[in-house]
Amino acid sequence: MGLLNFLQTTEGLKRANHKSLNLTIAYTYARLAVVEDVAGNLNQSHDYFLKAQERFKTAGLKDYSEAHLRGLIAKADKTATQ
Repeated sequence: MGLLNFLQTTEGLKRANHKSLNLTIAYTYARLAVVEDVAGNLNQSHDYFLKAQERFKTAGLKDYSEAHLRGLIAKADKTATQ
């Protein structure tokens, strides 16, 4: 949550790359949603997915469905472990 708070604070800076920050925040929310899902906190997971979807929509992502976001996170995790 510390990272998320930092990113949200950074959004207010004039020189910030807002699209990049928005995507980073969106991925952070999606990752938190997956973590909460694994922990069995389905309501919190759903809330994080909604926040991620709104951020991705704002950034112009065409497919921001929960299934697609789960796929993005799974792909990133797979790539990171290779």
